[in-house]
Amino acid sequence: PIKLDHGMEGLKLEFTAGGYLRTVFNQWGTLTHDGVLLRFAGALQSDDLPIATPLEVTVRGRHSEIDFGSSKAGDKTTIKVSSELSYYKLVMDGTTVIEIDLVNMIEIVNGEDRLASVRLALGIF
Repeated sequence: PIKLDHGMEGLKLEFTAGGYLRTVFNQWGTLTHDGVLLRFAGALQSDDLPIATPLEVTVRGRHSEIDFGSSKAGDKTTIKVSSELSYYKLVMDGTTVIEIDLVNMIEIVNGEDRLASVRLALGIF
């Protein structure tokens, strides 16, 4: 048997932050599905090339869980945050690789909008 693709079942993000981030706490309980905007930026470096490739992930959603972990004197404190997303975008070396916008029924992978024909069939422009 194979798993059938019945559309997006939701996007989730989990990340760990060093220390207590007041910004994350302030974002808790946002009333809109895209009330929290997060951007993660980094660089990819291979062993065979001297040039790093930029990588960027941009998401919108709202936090669903904040795990405070445990705090001990002298130890590094971390929190784990889980978020439900309505938007996700992955850009590598300036090129959009994946862009998913659940609200607007957009799923672009490698430049191909895979839901364009569905929107057209439903009369959503």
